[in-house]
Amino acid sequence: MAIEKMKMMNMVGHIDSMDSVLKKVMALKNVQLLNAFDEIDDVDFTLDIDEKYEKEVVDLCRIKPHREKAAFRMMSLDINNLMDIMQLKKQIELKYYETEYNDLEISKSISMILKEMEDINKETSTLNEKLKVLNELKVIERIRDINVDFDKVFNLNVFDVNLGRLTPENRVKFTKNYENVPALVMHVGEYENEEVYLVVSPKEFNEETTRILKSVYFKQIWIPEEFLSTPRNMIIKINKEIEDIINRIDFLKNEAKDYKNKYGENIIKCYSVIEIEKNLSRMKSKIAVTRNFFYLAGWIPQNLINNLEKSLSVYGEGMILIFKDVSEVKTKVRPPTLLSNSWLFKPFEILIEMYGMPSYSEIDPTPFIGFVYMLLFGAMFGDLGQGFVIFLAGILLIKVKNADKAGGLLSRIGISSMLFGFLYDSFFGYEEVISKFVVNTLHIEFAEKIFLRPIENINTMLMYSIGLGILLLISSFGLSIYNKLKSKDIAEGIFGRNGIVGLILYITMIAVVFGSFKKMYFLPPSVLFTIVVITLILMVVREPLANLITDTRPLYHESAGEYYVESGFNLLETFLGMLSNSVSFIRVGAFALNHVGLFIAFHTIANIIGTSLGEVSMFIVGNIMVLMLEGLIVFIQGLRLVYYELFSKYYTGDGVSFEPEVLKISK
Repeated sequence: MAIEKMKMMNMVGHIDSMDSVLKKVMALKNVQLLNAFDEIDDVDFTLDIDEKYEKEVVDLCRIKPHREKAAFRMMSLDINNLMDIMQLKKQIELKYYETEYNDLEISKSISMILKEMEDINKETSTLNEKLKVLNELKVIERIRDINVDFDKVFNLNVFDVNLGRLTPENRVKFTKNYENVPALVMHVGEYENEEVYLVVSPKEFNEETTRILKSVYFKQIWIPEEFLSTPRNMIIKINKEIEDIINRIDFLKNEAKDYKNKYGENIIKCYSVIEIEKNLSRMKSKIAVTRNFFYLAGWIPQNLINNLEKSLSVYGEGMILIFKDVSEVKTKVRPPTLLSNSWLFKPFEILIEMYGMPSYSEIDPTPFIGFVYMLLFGAMFGDLGQGFVIFLAGILLIKVKNADKAGGLLSRIGISSMLFGFLYDSFFGYEEVISKFVVNTLHIEFAEKIFLRPIENINTMLMYSIGLGILLLISSFGLSIYNKLKSKDIAEGIFGRNGIVGLILYITMIAVVFGSFKKMYFLPPSVLFTIVVITLILMVVREPLANLITDTRPLYHESAGEYYVESGFNLLETFLGMLSNSVSFIRVGAFALNHVGLFIAFHTIANIIGTSLGEVSMFIVGNIMVLMLEGLIVFIQGLRLVYYELFSKYYTGDGVSFEPEVLKISK
């Protein structure tokens, strides 16, 4: 349950084995490549000055970036076009992963199939365009009862006739200005959410009518001359033409199907080979090459080095592998972060990724956040029945959608909700059902004492919530101290507001508040006051004090006056933060009470209805609304507490995810 240790890998191999090596690296899925050219330039790519590495070291002076094969770009476009025409599923067949291929042969194969299918493709495209136009003309169906010959209408000497479409927005603008349009406007019907109009205007006003129609983006519908007749006859001709076109398209599809049966396997092979080559090209863009060697750099998890060495052992002395610790890397390239958590907490990595990955030097917050989030969600949404529904929803996501992380998260918070639901004696909003079953049916008498019904213990719930918040905040201080001291940040780790001094101040303030309410102090008030003053002074002088301890100069990174003014404001912010962070957790108890209150409202409505059907309806509606609305709100509030109250203490989330090279379909 930590962040995987990383190693910087430098690899040198003979240029002839480059493709083979890259395929093995991609198949292992455990190496994140870096730009080798940059690493060599920054002196991070190192080889021992040894006799056996003489050629490789000498060749380092002649490195250059690898160039992509331009021919594959055109082949990729062509093969994707063929895949679309034949409606083949775009997936890489792994049986072609190790296939040796010739660029010219693949290009010839694709060109031959395209040439054979060119006529079908062109005709299909043309027919689809015609079909689109004819479907648009079917709107004439709305005026089929008008016995007028449109061949004559569209060839009048005195009038111009226009048939066209308007969007709903432009239709409103058009209808508001009917009185300004020097034309007869007739609404014909609708087509694809647009209104169709027939506009008849005198030729002498043609210029003005055209200007108005353009202003509302009137889309002209052109009727081919061969269809011009009465609306009834036009519809007959249009439908006949549509039927003929559809039949022809079906015929062409069957022909394409024959080609699919004939060339399908070959096309899939070409597609797979080209996609594999595109993946290799992506990797090669990060590789430096010479005439004889290739140079590769990247990150690899320490525990997976043996797998890589075993896979590349077939190249013998023709392969040089050098691994360096993160501390040996000279450049400012940050090592990537790979989270490694147990099955219980792994789904909660999704919450960490939403906020930001931890940096390589930070502690992995996943286990702590996983436990805390389950605790908070269960406490705010405690219901045995509804928790079970959430649990089932999570399992369904895993089984049906393969959403392991999202489904795992839901199933775990569902279980937490069930546990707190048992404690709260709540089952689908009904209280005392669980306790009656346990005490009366199972005859476990002492069990009655373990139930904590929120509505009967309002003050207790709110106090427990604040107490829980204090414990979690103290834990966050501990994590902050660990992170800061691990990164050798003495100023913040020891003297900062989230460091050791800040923790002492927070605990002392809690003791003061507790003592003032209970009139009981674990230390005399004067001692507590002295501790507060000392911690405040240490927080104010944290930077110069830390610089003195580490013998760093200058003591201030800015003028002393500016520093102390800023520190004064920071103290005020610290006090307000400690107060707001602690009180913020009162929402945990408030939502537990809110959950009960909502169901009381639904039960009251059911009683007012006074029928069995009403009670059942309110039971169903109430549970659905609470699950959907309150469940979502509680989910968000839990995130808020984790992100703003806890993460703000110890977590930065500015890390870089580990993204190994894997075989994937390009977009």
